[in-house]
Amino acid sequence: MSQNQQVKQRKEIEAFKKSFREKHGVTLYVFTPSEERYRIPLDEYIRVTIAAIHENNPEFKYIKKIPGTKLRKRDYVKWIQTMCYIAWQDGHTKTSIGRAIGKNHATVINSCRTLENAFFACDREMMETFDKLMAKLIEYVGTVPANLEEKNDSKPIVDPIWDQARSFIAQG
Repeated sequence: MSQNQQVKQRKEIEAFKKSFREKHGVTLYVFTPSEERYRIPLDEYIRVTIAAIHENNPEFKYIKKIPGTKLRKRDYVKWIQTMCYIAWQDGHTKTSIGRAIGKNHATVINSCRTLENAFFACDREMMETFDKLMAKLIEYVGTVPANLEEKNDSKPIVDPIWDQARSFIAQG
């Protein structure tokens, strides 16, 4: 397939995904053969994190976006730190994560270290936050439909972040 055909194909796919989301409220993920490894987009991480914050901390219902939110309360910061760690484990760069949340890469480095230290120390609060955010991510971006009748290719895809998440969830 030529470069022009790939560009045209991507534009058509993006237009379809946008119209489907507007009409049905469901986000679609389309995998094309040219993609080597799929990463969840950072804006989806942010959207899911905000939903998890609202669900678990109703006092933060007023928060509509992460970039520009200047809040240092532990109950808020732990969610952002967890989201940064998961996105980094998924393959996003610390710089791109920092840009997405309106901070710099040093903030993301600190977030990742905080989560690694929390896992090492078995910090129950941070581990619960991690578990809840991973469950929310699986709920939002899971790819297994409930009414699947036939499977053409049922081989599992090896993905280290999901394997690591499942092991942490199993430990709890």
